[in-house]
Amino acid sequence: MTRGIFYRYSGLSAFALMAAIYAVAGFLAIAFSGDAVGVVSIWPGSGVAIAALVIAPQRLAGWVLAGIAVGSAACNLSIEIGWRAALGFSLANALEPVIALRVARLLGVSHIHFERPRAVALIAISCMVSAAVSAVIAAILGGGWTLAFLCSWFLTASLGQLIFAPLILTVYQEHERIRRGERTLDYRSLALCLGAAAAICAAVFVQSSLPLLFLPILPVLHATYRHGILGGALAVGIVAVSSSLSIAFDTGPFHLLDSEVNTVFFAGVYLLTMLTAVLPLAATLAAGRTIFEEITLQKRYFELASQAARIGHWRIAIETNSLTWSDAMFRIHGWIPGSVAPSFATWIETYHREDRTRVTRLLEDCAMLGGEVAFDARIETASGETRHVECRGSAEYDQNGEVRAIFGILQDVTERVGIQHELEQARVRAEREARNARQLAETDPLTGIASRRRIMTLLEQATKRAVADGTDLTIAVMAIDHFKTINDRFGHATGDDVLRAVVQEAAEAMHPADAIGRIGGEEFLLVLDDIAIDEAEAIAERIRERIHAMTREHPELPEVTVSIGLAVHRASMQPGDLFRIADAALYAAKREGRNMMRVA
Repeated sequence: MTRGIFYRYSGLSAFALMAAIYAVAGFLAIAFSGDAVGVVSIWPGSGVAIAALVIAPQRLAGWVLAGIAVGSAACNLSIEIGWRAALGFSLANALEPVIALRVARLLGVSHIHFERPRAVALIAISCMVSAAVSAVIAAILGGGWTLAFLCSWFLTASLGQLIFAPLILTVYQEHERIRRGERTLDYRSLALCLGAAAAICAAVFVQSSLPLLFLPILPVLHATYRHGILGGALAVGIVAVSSSLSIAFDTGPFHLLDSEVNTVFFAGVYLLTMLTAVLPLAATLAAGRTIFEEITLQKRYFELASQAARIGHWRIAIETNSLTWSDAMFRIHGWIPGSVAPSFATWIETYHREDRTRVTRLLEDCAMLGGEVAFDARIETASGETRHVECRGSAEYDQNGEVRAIFGILQDVTERVGIQHELEQARVRAEREARNARQLAETDPLTGIASRRRIMTLLEQATKRAVADGTDLTIAVMAIDHFKTINDRFGHATGDDVLRAVVQEAAEAMHPADAIGRIGGEEFLLVLDDIAIDEAEAIAERIRERIHAMTREHPELPEVTVSIGLAVHRASMQPGDLFRIADAALYAAKREGRNMMRVA
């Protein structure tokens, strides 16, 4: 029975299939009941009905319930209990799975499975409630309102649900997991376990002289331990079928009792007791297996993450001074994973000699005082490679509050340190190149003095200081007379020599704190900060005279003269205004004959 079967067929086909399966299960139960008319030890249809409703899609639930009712009616009418009782029993049988599943949902079981002890307990309660309710319904509608009838119905319905619902659903769920590749099954081992259970059951139930009913529990428990709920459910199913066959053929230890009715009841109680022992055990084992698989998976993920991030974990036991390493710790240190962890002293020796004292002190402080420890250091690997590591740890305490161990992680950050070093080098290079670029932008490449942008910036700064502090500020605009004629007659190389010589003479005649910059081809701006006009005139005149006389020191140069215009800063005067006034004074000096200085 798989979900695929229900999906392939229409509602009518699902109805016919369910009616046939339920009827066959009921007729087999009646046939195996022996000579006790109207009394069976197990009603497997109850478990088949629950499994069918769980597996079938919601759209076929009504058809499945109708099939259950018809299959039950066919069985009940065959035992000649009357049509009224047969219809009442059939309605009770059809309501059993509905009641069980509804009670399970009310108890918080959203998914019917048998892999958690709590789920098993709640499902068992739901089955017993549905069996009790259906017993009452059957007694009312069937007219069999006696304690013996109620107990018989409750016992057979409970056993049918608790044996065959786990068996069918577990087989189906395991099949689906195997099909999806989520789980594998050792079929050979399972077959051996079930074969052993069948052999022991055959030996126990084929004879009637010895009370050996305790023996089948052994293969059942073995199958449960080896294969969980699947093995336990299948083994209990084998015991149930074997006991039913023994009742049908008047063999087995059950017949040591005095009547057939007592035999059937005793068989039911026997199976119920076995289920009580096996189902919780199987659920506990399944839960443990699931938890183990989850822990194994998480451990695998942690190892993969640790390996990818190059993180290892370590632990130092204080009392024994012993060290425990993960495989990643061995890899980080260049050792073979799985080797014996080194001693604490050997581990310390792997650190760079400049870091050993600091690392030892930090770990010893944590061992004595508790708390946490953190440090960055260098280690020497087995191959002699230097690696950078980042270590973090914290103390573990015993019940008396004493430090018993230190647990921590160690990460190989060599690549990160290398990247940081490269970034730092790139930053230094970028800053150096930025300084060079700034210097090139602020320096005239021919004369080595300030460029036009730089000297105008210095003028703006000097103007702000003069306004803020009330100090003097004088500027001078200087131009070489007839510079174009010099270039035309002597060539541009000589013109460049003239420019450099003029700058040298002007700089030597100025104060060291004053600034000079080239603002055009042969024009220069001089910023005479905190200098009054009288002194500025003397500096300008000294510059003019030195340049006029420099051919005596540089006979290779033609005769050179300059014209200079001075301007004094006044309150509320902007740098541009001050420059234009000085430039106007320069042109006045040129109009008046050149080789002279004029004050605006």
